[in-house]
Amino acid sequence: LTVLPKAAVVRTERARTRGSAGGGVPRGSPQRALTFTAAARVVSKEHGEVLSTMEATLLPPAGKAADPYACIGTKNAKHVQNCLELYMNDRGIDYLPEGVFERFIDLKYLWLMRNNLAKLENLDENFRLHCLYLSKNRLTTFVDSSLAKLKNLEELHASDNQLTDLHEHIEVLKKLRRLKRLDLKGNPLAHETKYRLHVIKHMPWLEELDLVTVTDAERAKARRVTRPTFDATQPPPPQLTEEERRAAAERERERAEKAERRAARALAPIKRRVLEKRILLRPHWAEDDRRKRGLISRAKFEQVLRIYALWPERDRDVKALVATYAAGDDDMEYVRFCKDVEPRGHRGRDPYIRELLEAEANARPCPEVSVCMRMALNKAAKIRRRRAEAEEAAKLALLGQGPAVAAEPGAPVRGTARPPCDVFTQFVYPEA
Repeated sequence: LTVLPKAAVVRTERARTRGSAGGGVPRGSPQRALTFTAAARVVSKEHGEVLSTMEATLLPPAGKAADPYACIGTKNAKHVQNCLELYMNDRGIDYLPEGVFERFIDLKYLWLMRNNLAKLENLDENFRLHCLYLSKNRLTTFVDSSLAKLKNLEELHASDNQLTDLHEHIEVLKKLRRLKRLDLKGNPLAHETKYRLHVIKHMPWLEELDLVTVTDAERAKARRVTRPTFDATQPPPPQLTEEERRAAAERERERAEKAERRAARALAPIKRRVLEKRILLRPHWAEDDRRKRGLISRAKFEQVLRIYALWPERDRDVKALVATYAAGDDDMEYVRFCKDVEPRGHRGRDPYIRELLEAEANARPCPEVSVCMRMALNKAAKIRRRRAEAEEAAKLALLGQGPAVAAEPGAPVRGTARPPCDVFTQFVYPEA
């Protein structure tokens, strides 16, 4: 503005004052930027050369700007600062203007799907964002964008865009240590060789990639994947036949099973001792993991295990343990190690502990008849014996050979035994 004449400056300031005083447009909004643009166009009739310089520096890009104030009902400062969600889907947005989202300091959820965004910018101050939805836009890259500043981001949905160069974007995405769910399907980079394994290798803390849960088997396989290198002077490698591919897949499967067996053999004594001594390992490492990355240096990892006499003695067990939980050159995944080793609350919940309990129960001699069955058989035998005695007494009473009874209290006991007689005599002559 110092280049313009004094009258032009006065008219420009007057136009800015009119645009902001009467309408109550918040500072930094697109309407206010367009008001200043209109004032500059008034000056352009007299000073066309100066306006070309101003348009290059002050005028907003061509297209529709995002207006978050239009998405909220109350447009006062308190409501803007406490706003947590902004739903801006299907609004034809071409760019995010500078200084518009700075006042939304507590923003955590931002929807920008199905717009025309070509670059993610001017969101540096919204570092409290947890979820960002950018699907079905025109994004071409995340390099030199505001994404690297969103350290608290947990979900990023950027499917159906135009993102290319997988490894260039991995360098940006792996800085987001809190990211749990990532969706990049529908982009050209998702069609690169071993795309999923490369992403999991550099971001093992992901729980979900392209709406599919990341498993421990994929993490173990991703640790062995390498970035391909191409040499234009060398001829392309020969194509494998179907039988050769099946044989290679079989060898890979056998190698993975062998690595799992070695890891299980190395962890067995550690699990047993942790269970017997009730050792808690995670607090020792969590003190040094201030950023909650789930990683610890190998020296600290080995130091704590040696304190509790848990470090394997054989070299092959040490190699298997390090290969299973290594994350990079000098880091170990202590959180996953503790999940595999420490009991998870209830005794029967951990598979390894359950196997130990079953083996201990099976080691005892198993009786042919259980205790409950033996009690039932004894009770049934008593019932049969009682019934047999009752039947025998009934037979003796029927034949007149019952036991002696007393007729009245104090009267002499007389025998009730009668001489043998037939049934007809007993009923016809009962006193005989």
